[in-house]
Amino acid sequence: LCIFERAKQGDITTAMEELQKASSLVPKNPVIHYYLGIIYCTKGNLDAGETEFRKALMCDPRFAAAHWELGKLRYFRGDLDRCLMEIGQAESINPTYGEGRQYPGIDLIKVKALKADALEYRGEYVKAYETYEELCKLRKGNAAYLEHMAYLQKEIRKDQKGKRPSKKGPQFDPEEVEALVQKGISAYEDGDLDEAKSNFEQALQMNPNSALATINLSSVQEAQGDLNNAVASCQKAITLDPRYDGLVY
Repeated sequence: LCIFERAKQGDITTAMEELQKASSLVPKNPVIHYYLGIIYCTKGNLDAGETEFRKALMCDPRFAAAHWELGKLRYFRGDLDRCLMEIGQAESINPTYGEGRQYPGIDLIKVKALKADALEYRGEYVKAYETYEELCKLRKGNAAYLEHMAYLQKEIRKDQKGKRPSKKGPQFDPEEVEALVQKGISAYEDGDLDEAKSNFEQALQMNPNSALATINLSSVQEAQGDLNNAVASCQKAITLDPRYDGLVY
C-alpha cells in the first residue's frame, strides 16, 4: 500500500518498478497484482492491467475489488457478458471477508451503476430498471436516477410492443448476433485478428445496427493498421448508440 501511495502522488515509474520486484518475491500475493493492475491501467496499458487483475483472482478468487476492476475493463472493451459476471462476483462476496484480509474495498453504488449501464446496453431494460431501484435505496438525491428510470419505462413498453408478431420485425436472431460478437471478442483476445474480424463482419451482415459489433470491428481494424476504416467504424458506433461510454477508453 505504501508503494502504491507513491503512484498516487505521481511517482508512477518508481512505484511500478518496486511492485514488480515485490511481485517476483511474493508471486502469490493478490494485493500486489491488484495494485500493479491499477497502475498499468493508469498508464493506458489495459492488456497488462487485465493480466494482473486475473493473476490477483488466481491468488484469491474472493478478491472483490479485483473482480470489480476486471468488470470495468471488460465493460470498456465491449464484453458485457464478462463485465456482468465479474460485477456479480464482486457483489456476492461478503465485505467482511475483504476487511479481514485488509483488501481494498469497493463502492457498491459505483458497482450497481455500472451494472445498470451494462444491462441497459444489452437491452435488458427490466433488469436495468430494477438495478436503478436498488441504487435509489443506497443513496439520497436520486433525481437523475429517477429521470432515467422514467426513460427505461418507455423503453420497456416499446420492447414489449416489439415482441408482438409483426411482419416488420427484425429478420435476424439477436442471440445469434450476440454469439458472433462474443466469439469475435474471444478470437481478438487470442490474437486471431482475422477470425475476430470475420465474426464481427458476419454479425453486422445480420444486424448492420449492432453498435457492439461495430466498435469491436473498429478495434480489430485499428490493430491491423487500417486506421481510416477504424475511425469510420468508431464514428458509426457512436452514431448507433451515443449513450454507451464504453466506446471511448
